[in-house]
Amino acid sequence: MKKLFTFCLMGLLLIGWGTAFAADSALPSGNSIIESMKKINPGLKDYASDIKVKVKVQLSILPLGMDLQGKYYYKKPDKYKLELKNAPKTIQKYPQIFGWRLPETDINTFVVDATTLNGIPVYHVTINPSIGRGDIINEEMWVDKDKYVFYKYVTHYKNDGLISTDIKYRTEKGYQLFDQVDAGFSFPKVGVNATAHAEYPAYQLNVGLSDDFFNDTDGKKTTTTIKAAATPKKVTATPKSSKNK
Repeated sequence: MKKLFTFCLMGLLLIGWGTAFAADSALPSGNSIIESMKKINPGLKDYASDIKVKVKVQLSILPLGMDLQGKYYYKKPDKYKLELKNAPKTIQKYPQIFGWRLPETDINTFVVDATTLNGIPVYHVTINPSIGRGDIINEEMWVDKDKYVFYKYVTHYKNDGLISTDIKYRTEKGYQLFDQVDAGFSFPKVGVNATAHAEYPAYQLNVGLSDDFFNDTDGKKTTTTIKAAATPKKVTATPKSSKNK
């Protein structure tokens, strides 16, 4: 009887180990997840969006709140620009947090596990730089297993610095687009803590933004004609006001 019990127990353990091994081996690689993310929103090349941002900044003991409005521009795969009047440098310095972005596969390694976020099955991807990336230690993102959009993105910096974003989406003309973004900034070394809530009231899709529109031209104004579906608009941007990083 004792031998039978021992045999059954060993069998259950082996089944458990086998199931766990099979689950781990079934996980996609980080690179394959990024490739799947690149395929979402086929046909969408770029966009311009109105953006409204409510900011709360704590500088040492001085609290500061402000309501900002401006424009956010994005072009596949990795160009973005944020234009907000009178925005704090903490917000202007990281325009990528307010739009779609993907980690680079050639300078990062990835660790993947499966979990849930707010009840949604996701891949939790830890992104470790394989070469130096300034103050960045690593990044994390939580990617929908079916839609391949990310709901949360966290960047860890040296000296306990942290930027965290939580994203809600809406479907517009068949595309998955940002609807709301909640971001948190924490840089204890310089005594900065901030939160930002962004909303995107109106998108212009496939407007034909040129690469030059996103380039820093030493303060010279770059004029780009945006051809909206209904009424063309002419937009003058000052690249120096927002730098890609």
